[in-house]
Amino acid sequence: MTMSCGSWVSSWAAVRARSISGATVDAGGGRTGTTDAAGYYRITAPVGVCTLTVSKAGYTTKVRTAVEVSILGATPLPFRLS
Repeated sequence: MTMSCGSWVSSWAAVRARSISGATVDAGGGRTGTTDAAGYYRITAPVGVCTLTVSKAGYTTKVRTAVEVSILGATPLPFRLS
């Protein structure tokens, strides 16, 4: 069984956040997604634990390990790129 994990990617400049479109979200195993104009992404991944990597030219790449993918549904998982 797989589930979709979707969330958003934003950038923090001073105090205000702004969405980043076109960032690549990689869950490994060929499972990737790209953020939309609002900074949201959705990836379908098997239930278990994975590592997510978010990158975009001009920003520092972020890696989040031990991300639990649940059978219960979408898992909100925001990232902040700087």
